[in-house]
Amino acid sequence: MTPRSLFIIILRIIGLFLLKDIFLAIVQALQVFSMRFGPDDSPLIAVFIAMISVVISCACFWFTVAKPEIIIDKFKLDQGFKEEKFTVLIDQKSIVDVVVMTAGIFLLVDTLPLFGRTLYQAYQRTKMGIGGNDSFTVPYQVIKIIIAGILVFYHKEIAALLDRKKIPENARVEDFDKEFKKTSDV
Repeated sequence: MTPRSLFIIILRIIGLFLLKDIFLAIVQALQVFSMRFGPDDSPLIAVFIAMISVVISCACFWFTVAKPEIIIDKFKLDQGFKEEKFTVLIDQKSIVDVVVMTAGIFLLVDTLPLFGRTLYQAYQRTKMGIGGNDSFTVPYQVIKIIIAGILVFYHKEIAALLDRKKIPENARVEDFDKEFKKTSDV
């Protein structure tokens, strides 16, 4: 694996996470459009800002998923490495371990701001005397935070449960390549 291919993989993964932001930006833009063309005339600047948000989100997604080479060339991400190719010797359990921990971190990073905003809005509603608290949102976000905490703090145990195929600890990538060539030649 070359440094360039590693950065292409990383940028594409980031781009897939940006896909969620694109959908949120589109929903916000639709809300602004409905306000703009509804009975009350909202300022045209709100529509313009919503469209800029959608365009920027789509551009980020495009450059990270479809054309990550442009970002790599622009920022020279693949230069400055001593080796031309990386040899990656990672066992399956380690990969599953990292994936579980990363999923927990992303879930936590995604949920904490929403949880804080929901608590603040609930506080404002009670302070103003406005009823209509959403009784489902806070428990749902608390459950997501608990699940994220479990994924982060118990990632090794969860990875051990998910790792069903046992690979010998002394196994090397070359051994798997030889075995694959034997089975593909048959």
